Amino acid sequence: MRWVEVKDWSFLEFDCESCQNGIKLHLAGICSEDRRFVDGSYIITSQIISSQGRSIVTENGTQYFLKGSPSKYWVEDQELMGKTVDPENPLETFFSRK
Repeated sequence: MRWVEVKDWSFLEFDCESCQNGIKLHLAGICSEDRRFVDGSYIITSQIISSQGRSIVTENGTQYFLKGSPSKYWVEDQELMGKTVDPENPLETFFSRK
């Protein structure tokens, strides 16, 4: 299985009453190694269902690898909200939140 690589990545949150934590989360960024898109295409994935470190799995079963640093604009937004981003495990606490 080949991973789809995503660089300059960020996460988009949407309200969702039926979702864990009340939030639906999507990955966004510049993709490569995905036959569905031209390398360098900006994508927004289907809903994220799990993560481990830099590995992300979405509801359609695609596995993504977060390459390099996150989007500096997303990091700045997170810091303005008082959140710290760990690029090696950016969703560490998301799936364990109540």
